[in-house]
Amino acid sequence: MPLNASETELRAWIRLSLEPDLGAARIRLLLSVFGLPQHIVEATTSNLARYLDPALAARLRQAPAPETQAAIDQALEWLRADGHHLLTLADPHYPRALYALTDPPPILYAHGRLDILTRPMLAIVGARHATADGERNAHAFARHLAQQGWC
Repeated sequence: MPLNASETELRAWIRLSLEPDLGAARIRLLLSVFGLPQHIVEATTSNLARYLDPALAARLRQAPAPETQAAIDQALEWLRADGHHLLTLADPHYPRALYALTDPPPILYAHGRLDILTRPMLAIVGARHATADGERNAHAFARHLAQQGWC
């Protein structure tokens, strides 16, 4: 769990990330206007409607739908386990390289050591239907790079 985030703040971050019509760019816009995520979900419909479709603004003012509430509760339960983290755009552990993206994700779920996120990183992207040889090659490359200190 982020060291300096309250449960109210975490619930707001998760709720915003689960809203299908919101998106990362709009979340960042709302954060720039309202500050904290809990201020977004507590804002009046008319204030939200200045930046969002009125129907979406009204939906954010309502209690989360039961399936959304269940997903929020499940995420918070997951966060209680050792080594589980929720990194937000405001978290000091959020990977700085992601800020370079046009549309960085507002939250990341991480499992494990956060210090690894400061190491040099490389992504291996493969085919959806990789061959057995392709999978073996990707695994061999990943193992070699990890042994060299790459994340």
